[in-house]
Amino acid sequence: MIDIETRPNASDSPDTVSAVASLIAVGVLGVASFLVLPSIILAVQKTFSFSEAQLGQVATAQLIGLALGSVAVVWLTKRLHWRAVARWGLLVLLGADVVSTLVSGFPEFLGARFASGFAGGICVSLASYGLGQTARKDRNFSLFLGSQVAFAIAANSGFPAIVERLGVLGVFGALVVLETVVLLALTSRVPARRWIAQAEGAGNTRWNWLASSFVLLGIVLFMTAIGAFWTYVAPISMEAGYSAQQTGTAISIGLMSALAGSWAASFLQDRMGRLLPIAAATVLQTAALVILFVNAGYVGFVAGAVLFCFGWYFCLPYQFALLASVDQDGKPMMLLNAFAGLGSAIGPAIAAVLVQTGFTGVYVLCFTCLLLSHFSHGSVIIMQWKRA
Repeated sequence: MIDIETRPNASDSPDTVSAVASLIAVGVLGVASFLVLPSIILAVQKTFSFSEAQLGQVATAQLIGLALGSVAVVWLTKRLHWRAVARWGLLVLLGADVVSTLVSGFPEFLGARFASGFAGGICVSLASYGLGQTARKDRNFSLFLGSQVAFAIAANSGFPAIVERLGVLGVFGALVVLETVVLLALTSRVPARRWIAQAEGAGNTRWNWLASSFVLLGIVLFMTAIGAFWTYVAPISMEAGYSAQQTGTAISIGLMSALAGSWAASFLQDRMGRLLPIAAATVLQTAALVILFVNAGYVGFVAGAVLFCFGWYFCLPYQFALLASVDQDGKPMMLLNAFAGLGSAIGPAIAAVLVQTGFTGVYVLCFTCLLLSHFSHGSVIIMQWKRA
């Protein structure tokens, strides 16, 4: 039996190997439903007779839940210690994924995915908060990001074969097994620490809040494009005549390039500033959308996935670093996951309407949001130059 309310121990350190590993495991499972969203969409297409618009609504419900869970964790960590939050989050996540395999109606499935997203938001935000309290933040966040990409590669490569046989039972069954293992074996390693208020310091000035708002707006726009693309990349592939296995392979190759993108950003750091890397990512992702739009065959589809995913994970570290550079008291950083989740939810919601007349609207939506995101972040960088 799991002791949810283990008495907190003030000596618990988040810097031990086991603590970092457990936080990363909890966080990866929290965001897993987004990382394997293409496989979930494939499974839903195979199991249910939902329309493409309904597929977008499923993604939106899940991602709205993720955003709200990211906000809820701020309240939860002030009342429960980390280990209790991790266990409650995983229990609800596990239960919602079990329910997802049992229901057959659209409203019930939608509700289950919202609950799963909400619990996942709690888990991933707790992990982000916990890793942010460690002494080696940069290293641990890099491990967290790399673990997410590695999980996504393995899952999106292996799930299509399971989907062909078992549909949603295969995808959610596999997630339930992983959630059970982490809940029983690793959550005991999550530090039983309470929330610690950060020093106020000088706080954010009006300029800091304005700049932070522009960066967060840019992140919402960027993740709107990501959410729309990630929801409909599998249906785009299937409409082009590629099998579920071919689709999964292309997405996995794309995610390998995402890992390369995060490594490239880690290597370059701020040697070239932030404006040029963000602009380069926008160009790469725009090229990917053009390649997919003209339907350049399977090789073109793989190339599009590679370019888009590389730009995605190459750009994110610079966006996060930009927010950190203008945020003086940490409050905007605490809202980062919520804003990213909000954008991820908005994308599928808008795309679900546009897709009723074909996928062209999805491409236009992605391009527009990427461009506006670039301008939003670029304006902050230029403001920083003028203040220097």
